[in-house]
Amino acid sequence: PEFNLKQAKRFTGGRIEILMDVKEGRTESIRFMGDYLGLEDVSDIEKRLTGVRFNENDFDAVLGEFDLNKYFGMITKEEILSLIFD
Repeated sequence: PEFNLKQAKRFTGGRIEILMDVKEGRTESIRFMGDYLGLEDVSDIEKRLTGVRFNENDFDAVLGEFDLNKYFGMITKEEILSLIFD
């Protein structure tokens, strides 16, 4: 199925917004925005998630490849996954 996702939430570590297009069960595009205090450019993660199946386990595996503190400050992988999949 094809759909768009737009979610935003404020966590202890800051506010994060996710814009995503999913086509044929895969991430066609994804964008992270917010006021979190990351040191690295989140486009690295956005590029890596492009083409990944829209599945929590697959996203978990990809996010696990990165030191997320450098990208999202105090926002955790679990918080990011909950924003997308809950």
